[in-house]
Amino acid sequence: MYKRILVPLDGSPLGDRELPYVRLLGRKMEAKVELYRVFDPQPEFFFPDEFQLDERRQAEEHYR
Repeated sequence: MYKRILVPLDGSPLGDRELPYVRLLGRKMEAKVELYRVFDPQPEFFFPDEFQLDERRQAEEHYR
């Protein structure tokens, strides 16, 4: 039926609780599950690019 399931995440514990259900749904439907971490980019004069890259790396590690 579906080939892909897109899952938006915000890094909250409540959002993370959906992951086991999404994984099960993806297996049952034989669909690829794609996770998206949502965060607001900050203006560069407040936070340098390195800070934003570090935040992105932390999110990627969290959802592996």
